[in-house]
Amino acid sequence: MDDIFISYSRVDTDFVVKLRESLTQRDFQVWVDQDSIPYAVEWRPEIQQAIDSAQAVIFVITLESAASAECEKEISYALLNNKRLIPIVYRPVDPSQVPQQLRKLNWLPFDQGEAFTDGLEKLIETIETDHEWVRLHTRLHIRAREWDTKERNSSYVLRGDDLISAEEWLKQSTLGKQPASTELQKEYIEESRTFATRIRRRTIVVGSIGLFIVLSLAVLFFIQRTKTADNFEQAQANHRRTVALNLASEAENLVNANPQLAILLAAEGMRITQRAGEQTVQEVRRTLAKLLTAYMARPMAKVLAGSYYSSFSVDSDSIVFASSNGLHFIELDAYGLSKSYHSIPWSKGRIQRTYGPVGNWFMVQAESDDENKPTQYLVNLESNEIVEVDAQPVALTLDGRWLIVVEGKYTVSLMDTQIIGTELPRSKIGEHWGDLEDMVFTDDGNWLAILDRDLTPNLIDLSNLDEGGAVMAQKLAGSAGIHLLRFSANSRWLAAADTDNRLAVSGSKIDLWRRDNNAWRIAIDKKDFLQSRAIAMLDVSTHGNWLAVVGWKVGDSGDNDRGVTLWHLGDESYRAYLTLPEEVNHITFSSDDRWIAAASRYDSKVRIWDLNDYAESKRDNRELRMMREFDVKGRGVSSLGFFKSRNALLVLAAEPVVWDFDLSNPEQQPFTFFGRRIEAEEIAFAPDKDWLVTLDKDGPPWLWMFEKPAAGSGINNLYAQLSDIELLSLARQVAGRNLTRAEWSEYISSMGVEEVHHKTFSEFEMP
Repeated sequence: MDDIFISYSRVDTDFVVKLRESLTQRDFQVWVDQDSIPYAVEWRPEIQQAIDSAQAVIFVITLESAASAECEKEISYALLNNKRLIPIVYRPVDPSQVPQQLRKLNWLPFDQGEAFTDGLEKLIETIETDHEWVRLHTRLHIRAREWDTKERNSSYVLRGDDLISAEEWLKQSTLGKQPASTELQKEYIEESRTFATRIRRRTIVVGSIGLFIVLSLAVLFFIQRTKTADNFEQAQANHRRTVALNLASEAENLVNANPQLAILLAAEGMRITQRAGEQTVQEVRRTLAKLLTAYMARPMAKVLAGSYYSSFSVDSDSIVFASSNGLHFIELDAYGLSKSYHSIPWSKGRIQRTYGPVGNWFMVQAESDDENKPTQYLVNLESNEIVEVDAQPVALTLDGRWLIVVEGKYTVSLMDTQIIGTELPRSKIGEHWGDLEDMVFTDDGNWLAILDRDLTPNLIDLSNLDEGGAVMAQKLAGSAGIHLLRFSANSRWLAAADTDNRLAVSGSKIDLWRRDNNAWRIAIDKKDFLQSRAIAMLDVSTHGNWLAVVGWKVGDSGDNDRGVTLWHLGDESYRAYLTLPEEVNHITFSSDDRWIAAASRYDSKVRIWDLNDYAESKRDNRELRMMREFDVKGRGVSSLGFFKSRNALLVLAAEPVVWDFDLSNPEQQPFTFFGRRIEAEEIAFAPDKDWLVTLDKDGPPWLWMFEKPAAGSGINNLYAQLSDIELLSLARQVAGRNLTRAEWSEYISSMGVEEVHHKTFSEFEMP
């Protein structure tokens, strides 16, 4: 099965050969009729079969292809079967001369030279969008065509998991997924379900007859054995109950001498009690919870006793606390339970705040003799060394290798954290920058953008930093007056805006840069973007298709707009205004550029718009369709973020709760959970919500415990306020293993987890 079918005029063969070679080098299978049709074979059925098998059909627009009857037949056949159609412009042509079906689609500009590379990247992004959906569409189309050509013989229908997957796919197609399902696909899936139902009924009838015969023969035997079996079952239940309670009792006796063995005994008691009655289950569960609490909270009580609680950070296998008497480290064992504790005495001034850990480093800000100038320190979590930083730290790179600092008033430098001495070696990034207006990292951590005092962005490639080498900053030309920077999630776009109300009287300015390899170049320079308004917020979508801007009125109350200006970067003539009842404080795009969400801090509602409605709304000259509206029940919204699953949205309300909205199910009500950073494919809560278990995409489970430090000391006070919920500890993955379902289920049941929600979470940090 080929990935791509190319429809073109033979006049453009050289270009098509180059395009095919470029796509083939990127691991795509490409079908063109230049050499893909064997000799002595009817060519039209071969072309139709190739279109059936392709996941995308590329049409090369030129004057010759637009006039070609054969090309028009290929396009008509592709549209008839709801194939994804991607028009690319090789040589300019009047749109009125292009087949009607292509005029309503967005065209990708494509020609020789530098623009060929740009066009190729945009083409690949388009092909890979919703790749799994298109792949299944193609597979079902081929199966349905085969079934239809075989006179709809039941031997070719879908069965088992294939049928279940196809029915789920068909259900999602009603939500506007593109390409849409065809009538043939619908008939094929419906007939497959009808056939499966018919077979099941036939099996039930035959099985019922056999079962009746067996039961008739067994009834006399059953009457004879009933009394004996009842006595035996009761005896077994009593034995299980006795064993479970004895294990729980022995576990309590061992809690001080051998806490790990005590927990294992109580867990075994939980397993045995599954068939021993609810009362016994509850007794053993309470014992296990008590043991886990005592074991995990013991070193935490040491940290909190007689000291104030400053801050904490969580790593994969340790917990780091900062308090008045030092820095404290709790090491976790393979099961997420604390196995050792040590601290580093602190006498360098009262700790004000902490940051990290990032890599092996923990950043500490402490009071100094000059109350207006706190001292900054780096603490190495492996060697326990404390290094004073004689400059103002700005941030650590995401791998913990480089510390970005401001020296004096005008110089920004990098310090190499791998070289420890009396001071950290410096590599200057830029001089005479002075007060930094803004600084942002890309999500992959490879690029850093710094906005200097001249209000000009400077780009630094963090992936190519060498020890002791010079650091070159790329100053982005033509961008003076910038106050706000934002990277796209795929790290390929940088948006910048003028937020200065003094410059906004004649309209605000927008700049947009695109990264090709490691070079950034201006893609859009738009003046007078908002009339008589400064820009308060902006966001660029993941793939650079959309720009969202929120302004605020100059000379007015200073409030943000009550709406979002939305700009389609591939069609600069299109702008939409999304209206909200209160001033906008939050905007965010989904990872597939399909949805945009907006909310206000003072409004309890979150609104989501469908960006796929853009073409129809432009044609009909109407507003963009709002997909859903959610009420968070009086809680002001303080942050938004889409999941990577593309089907759900995180909404952080004023209270420490997160709302999960499933966009694929309009009837589903949101649920809440607590945490700071969660990235998991599956999530499970204990019934009392005191425990949370997550399962990563790669398999290993993580155990989370929620606590809130008490004002006093002692384990009981520490663990008594779980309902207030503040994340205190995160256990590392269980022994680094991908546990089987049986092992996973048994481990979870030992904590009494009964409810599992299947969700996908992207990394999201609560303020």
